[in-house]
Amino acid sequence: VRTNARALCPDFHAWKYLQFGPSTWAVAHLFRRRVTDVWIASHGYGAAQGRYSAHPLVDPSLSSAAVTLHTGEPLTLRPSKLATVATWPEGLAALQVCLTHDPLPPGVANCGRCEKCLRTRMNLVVEGALDRAVTFPQRDLVREDLARYSPGGDPLGIFSAPLVEGLARVGRPD
Repeated sequence: VRTNARALCPDFHAWKYLQFGPSTWAVAHLFRRRVTDVWIASHGYGAAQGRYSAHPLVDPSLSSAAVTLHTGEPLTLRPSKLATVATWPEGLAALQVCLTHDPLPPGVANCGRCEKCLRTRMNLVVEGALDRAVTFPQRDLVREDLARYSPGGDPLGIFSAPLVEGLARVGRPD
């Protein structure tokens, strides 16, 4: 399913705090004659889950009589989830994490340059799977990528801090 719902909130913070959850769940309700239970992956913040427009405690309230909404694994951290996806060829082939508001070319699911794409690519290097991640236009991580990375969307370091150790462990101290 593709939607232009992101255009409702061009500002990323408005999207994150007001519209992401309801827009995502609205798509689920479009299929109410075919599905009764819909799951979305949690943010991956574990117990540090913030107050976003999608939240494991709020999402079920957006259910209807026809569709029950669920948030999967709300206490599992994103690097652990990505480690699972890295071993699952079908999941890796469908991986879409991009936060860019700019339209991407047909067949491209991730820009590979935004903060979340860079962080995901780094995690995939740690997992030895970036070369198989077909949803990213870049299948390698170069020094310029690392120089461009700034963890502004990860103020607690929940996702970024483990990357330093993981990249060093796989021989990428750069």
